Amino acid sequence: MKSKEFSSLLNSELLTFTHEQSGGELICIQNDDPELAFGVFYHTPYVDETDTNHIFEHAILSGSQKYPSKNIFFDMNNKSYHTNLNAFTYNTFTSYPVASQNQEQLMKLADVYLSCMVQPDILTNENIFKREAIRYQLQDKDAPITMSGTVFSEDFSSLTNAETEANRNIRRTLFPENYTSNAIGYLHHNYKDLTYEKMLDTYERCYHFDNSIIMEGAVGI
Repeated sequence: MKSKEFSSLLNSELLTFTHEQSGGELICIQNDDPELAFGVFYHTPYVDETDTNHIFEHAILSGSQKYPSKNIFFDMNNKSYHTNLNAFTYNTFTSYPVASQNQEQLMKLADVYLSCMVQPDILTNENIFKREAIRYQLQDKDAPITMSGTVFSEDFSSLTNAETEANRNIRRTLFPENYTSNAIGYLHHNYKDLTYEKMLDTYERCYHFDNSIIMEGAVGI
């Protein structure tokens, strides 16, 4: 154990550990809340605006060597008892939280998440990239060729958000030519610069446990 302290803000004991083999930090939040939670958080700065971090957030939860699946995230969502199951991409970090009030279910879900972090199918299956990032699509022989993809479609939802666009312009003004100025949601402008290999660089650069914090919420004894 690295440290132990009480947080009045969380009304919880905070136990901090360092995993000697990987260098990862583990923080255990211990209290009497019946909600049990687990999450992995990686430092993932936006090195450009091809949305590789956001794409990888989706792609990494498609399946793993231990849990092969067409999309393991939706398998978990439909076949487990959970109160939260998600993943989020921000400008500086990516999070993978899961919660349940059943300890056995939480441990199973956490095992699936961790297996995806260590041996994700996306590293060997380029079709996952095409599905989650961007692809050309033809509904039938007479239809026009369109562009589709999970992240490509999600990015369009932010285009009409005035606050989001204002924040982007502020960052670009304050931090020119800096990672901080790069915005999420610009794949539709930069898709020509995006490749499968470039997305995989995100994994090599960021997805190791000494670049992460792992948090666990547990019921106190």
